[in-house]
Amino acid sequence: MTRALLIFVLAAGSLWAGSPFAGRWQGKLEGLPGATLTVREDHGKLSGSIVFYLIRKDDKGARVDGQANCDLLQVATEGKRMTFEVRHHVRHDSPEYGPNVKFVFEMTGVNAGTLRNVPDGLSVRMLRQP
Repeated sequence: MTRALLIFVLAAGSLWAGSPFAGRWQGKLEGLPGATLTVREDHGKLSGSIVFYLIRKDDKGARVDGQANCDLLQVATEGKRMTFEVRHHVRHDSPEYGPNVKFVFEMTGVNAGTLRNVPDGLSVRMLRQP
């Protein structure tokens, strides 16, 4: 009886465990922050935001020269893959929005994944932050 109860409690606990996507993830480009993805779970529903860092290169080297914070839209998961969209300005510093941009975040380990911009295929390795 005790063993059966323990197995039931362990199984139920795994059902109620948080999403493996929940947390703060960071990707770097040339040693600089490229993107910071924050995923929250509330009663099984995922939401969050992503910060994209504008990296400029000139004769002084590469540096972060701005950032854009975007809410995650249309968040969906299937297995180790999470898809989402973000609103996108038609160009930097423009108040006008164009079509949403789609992204795929695929977990490659407990604390690692790959974020890919669907339209252009660019990707960055993401690591879970403490």
